[in-house]
Amino acid sequence: MPSNNRIEEIIEREADRISKKGGIGGISIDVGRSVETLGVIPTGISKLDNLIGGGIPIGGVTELSGRYKAGKSTLALQILSSYQRVNEGKIGVFVDLERKWDPEYASHLGANIDQTYVLRGEKAEAIFDALIRICKEKGAGIVIIDSIASVATAREGEELEKADVASFPSLMTRFTKVVSPYISINEIAIIAVNQVRVNLTQMGAFGERTPGGHSYHHGLYMSLRMKRKAMTIPTKVVISVERARKIGVIEGSSLEMELTTGGLHCVDTEWIDGVFDNIDGIRVLKNDIKINNKKISKLLVSTNIGKEIAVSLLDDGKVGELKEMLLSLVEKGEL
Repeated sequence: MPSNNRIEEIIEREADRISKKGGIGGISIDVGRSVETLGVIPTGISKLDNLIGGGIPIGGVTELSGRYKAGKSTLALQILSSYQRVNEGKIGVFVDLERKWDPEYASHLGANIDQTYVLRGEKAEAIFDALIRICKEKGAGIVIIDSIASVATAREGEELEKADVASFPSLMTRFTKVVSPYISINEIAIIAVNQVRVNLTQMGAFGERTPGGHSYHHGLYMSLRMKRKAMTIPTKVVISVERARKIGVIEGSSLEMELTTGGLHCVDTEWIDGVFDNIDGIRVLKNDIKINNKKISKLLVSTNIGKEIAVSLLDDGKVGELKEMLLSLVEKGEL
């Protein structure tokens, strides 16, 4: 059996050979301790970030799954907004498979729509080929796919009545295998919005599952399930960790949040009356968060007739500007 010293000599010699040739086929050799782990993108919701280890992982695929109206796309756009605030000028890509991209709503949630490119197409093969090239050439720092369940392959389009159910998982398997090294090397985060289906087997229905196939699910770095509670005002959503490859993140842990027109917010955030005490009937939901150690105030402004006006992420020094804007709206009779 070769000694440790002998093994180290072989590895060091091979690493030196690869280095001199500028890398061979993308291969590199490093001592385990020297390989840096990639960071995270904060969601902008402090308690959710605490639940998932600081944010969604860079260099991996994070799945947001749930039924209709669970807030999946909303959370994805909030994460895009958070990424663009921290990384000013960086590009985001939104793969609009459901053709429901709404620039006004995305902007309302804080996303920079001038720095967001929307990718659409009729066939999934062409869309994913373009997406692979974007990831290979580091064309974006964050990619949102909305949604995985809406992928339609060419075979399904041409032979709808006898579509091969294996064509979709095969496409996802190829995409996952090809794109994985590129998103890691180029430090790209992928958010895959997905729907849930009843898990039908020969023995009957057992629980729920998400489309995509085994290879896609195996390649997920994190999976968050979102469930909307019935008959609650405001709407409440429970976000639970279904899968996580990260120390300190507990699978099965969950967090209850409120879903409003301004996005997702922590349930236990208190309404603060009198913040604008000289404006009759206005309440402000204030939640302080930290991004890169910078304190930012998140404000949800509501009137006494239940009309939500705006959600803004402001430096503390700009709260006065919002107050002046509200006063102006009151004077004009628009509030």
